[in-house]
Amino acid sequence: MNKKVDFSQIEVEMIDGKMAKADLQHGENGLGNQIYMQARELKWKDLGRKIYYAEGEVEISDEEEKHILDFIKPWSLVLQEGIKRALET
Repeated sequence: MNKKVDFSQIEVEMIDGKMAKADLQHGENGLGNQIYMQARELKWKDLGRKIYYAEGEVEISDEEEKHILDFIKPWSLVLQEGIKRALET
């Protein structure tokens, strides 16, 4: 089942417990660019481009969601939790 996620509005928990929005969609260190630059298959390169150039929500498949979750495993727990929350909604 496909879902829509706005990776430019990821809520991350700060050390004081407050939530802050992080743009993980755009920029050099954003999810889209990182997936694109590290892609080992054309479909993941295309996914990176799709995330990076989306305006607002981007529709992702179950397979793409699994790839994103695997891809972010080396990232900080705070960012992982924020992305997982966005994927659950």
